[in-house]
Amino acid sequence: MSVEGIPTTPPVAFRTFIDYQRSLPPTLHRKAPTESCNEEEKCHSSVNAEEQSQHTESSCATVISDERSQRHDSTASTLVVEDPDDRPYSTFSGFQKKNIIVMASVAAFLSPLSSQIYLPATQKIALEYGVSSTKVNLTMTVFIIMQGIVPSFVAAFADNFGRRPIYLVCFPIYIAANIGLALQRHYGALVALRCLQGIGSSAMATLSTAIVADMITSAERGTYMGFTQIGSILGPAIGPVLGGVISQYTDWHYIFWLLAGLACAIFVPLLILLPETCRRMVGDGSLPAPVSNQSMLQLFRGRQERRESAGIEQLSDEESKKEVITASSFEQERCCGRSLNPLASLTIMFDIETALLLFCNSFAFACFISVTTSIPSQFHRLYQVNEMQTSLIYIPLSLGTLISAATTGQLVNWNFKRYALKHGYPLTSNRQHNLDGFPVERARLEIAWPLMLIAAASLILYGWIMHLNISMAAPVVILFVFGYTNVAAYKTTGILLVDIHPGRAATVSAASNLIKSAFGAAASAAVVALIQVMGIGWTFTMLALMAEGTRGERGDEDGAEK
Repeated sequence: MSVEGIPTTPPVAFRTFIDYQRSLPPTLHRKAPTESCNEEEKCHSSVNAEEQSQHTESSCATVISDERSQRHDSTASTLVVEDPDDRPYSTFSGFQKKNIIVMASVAAFLSPLSSQIYLPATQKIALEYGVSSTKVNLTMTVFIIMQGIVPSFVAAFADNFGRRPIYLVCFPIYIAANIGLALQRHYGALVALRCLQGIGSSAMATLSTAIVADMITSAERGTYMGFTQIGSILGPAIGPVLGGVISQYTDWHYIFWLLAGLACAIFVPLLILLPETCRRMVGDGSLPAPVSNQSMLQLFRGRQERRESAGIEQLSDEESKKEVITASSFEQERCCGRSLNPLASLTIMFDIETALLLFCNSFAFACFISVTTSIPSQFHRLYQVNEMQTSLIYIPLSLGTLISAATTGQLVNWNFKRYALKHGYPLTSNRQHNLDGFPVERARLEIAWPLMLIAAASLILYGWIMHLNISMAAPVVILFVFGYTNVAAYKTTGILLVDIHPGRAATVSAASNLIKSAFGAAASAAVVALIQVMGIGWTFTMLALMAEGTRGERGDEDGAEK
């Protein structure tokens, strides 16, 4: 008689049964008693059979347990306990990883694009609404403030409930805000809707960083972070050019119609294709995501598979099915049961190492925002350029940032591997090893510090060239150098922040956004006024020295630790 749920000829069960038969007394190997046996012999046989039946049931239970364990190992990965260092960090293939990161990077492209695209039109907006350039720059300030505050709340939700739900909420808000901006005709509405636009686009950059950390190990993170940078850097590169062309030849309100249409074009493929990557929801990618976190493609495939399996095959082992479902539910319940702390991005700033890195990043970002925000007014004042010409000035700056995105990741990975070989740290593809005892700070900062020094020097040189009103070609060339070195240093320290806070990429990115947005908002609001009071040369000299001051503090801290 076959046992339900056990294969027809299981090797383990067969060997166990043979061993059991050999261990029986010789009398029990004979055939069953015939009708001629007397009642005493029948009674004796019955007693022995009952005892052996109990023993057989125990043996069969052991066999069933072994067989189920083996089957669960092959069908339910959540029931297998392995050494974390021996497991692949992610089950997504290299092709899948690149596609996912490209989608996240394209989504992140919207945030800096929205910030920079209408900078060439600020002079026209000021004339249309009858306000000063400083007031127009306030629309930039409120946008950056929202970019800093909202991710602090979004990151806690994304780390606990996944990445996809954030996209599903933020994209409709962003699209609606752009439609409102295209239709508004008052300065107050412009400011309010820029706030809403900042809320909708705030999570994009944070989520792209978190998605990379979900799938990519520290040894490979530099290259893949470069992919995410492409989207965030193309925004400042393309935005001013598009904005300048639109504002020069059409109504500047069409800028926001363009953003709304572009957001729809990005949101639809993301809605259909992007899978959930949050490790608390899907682990290394092998756990099934909750329905609310599945892409439309996954939902369609799941429904199709259920229809096909319903008429072909049913699971016979209900207990095994329940155990698999329970294990999967336990993983999802464990993830959803995590505490939701919107202030988590604030708490990590109490760590001295994290705080210094955040301030260092924030000053670098403030310098970048100061330059980009002041370009329209200063080049118009010194060189009498129009909106179209102003947009072209951003190209060298953006080209430097693009080259930085393409090369910095490889440079960071090279230095990491150099230190890994030097210290005997294992380097295995798709394996994340413990970084305890590994000088990851030194491996990253050896790349960042020289870049920061060059960025500060180029910023000072840019300010004094503008102050002396030298040929327009000179400051444009310096903008290329500044764009490359500033962004390369900024991204390298950003990778380090993710390294020293494993499993909290979204929270770390939100903390970085919060601090840098505060500095960026202050810089965009004050830079024109500072230039009017101090002069452009002394203004950028002060900013560069402040940025170098944070670099010196972090260097002293790093030296003390080593």
